[in-house]
Amino acid sequence: MNFTFVVPGEPVPWARARTNGKRHYTDPKVATYKRTVAAVAQACMHPRKPHSGPVVLEMRAVLPIPASWSAKRRAAALEGLEAPGKKPDWDNLGKAVSDALNGVVYVDDAQVVRASVEKVYGNSPQMVVHVMGWAR
Repeated sequence: MNFTFVVPGEPVPWARARTNGKRHYTDPKVATYKRTVAAVAQACMHPRKPHSGPVVLEMRAVLPIPASWSAKRRAAALEGLEAPGKKPDWDNLGKAVSDALNGVVYVDDAQVVRASVEKVYGNSPQMVVHVMGWAR
């Protein structure tokens, strides 16, 4: 197994379930994003069943450049000279994707033996996900 897919739109980080007093619920924005990731991944997997062995994930979160930045700073960001060292946290971006792939790409995210998340700026926000079967 070795494929790459792109989830268009601004990457959404995983967020802890919230409560409204009696009921726990997932933030609707997170739930929608996870469904989108799963749908794009499912299109790549079809007609294969979820992988049952170890998996490696490589993710590249392309984040929007802040609108308040000058043209010079925006250009630097596009050249990779500025990095998004602020929220969202890299691990929460990875967790949202990893959780969304449960039952679609792999049986359970416990199968992920190595993962990386890179945050960069770009004009087209998206999450690029590369999935590989683990091999030494």
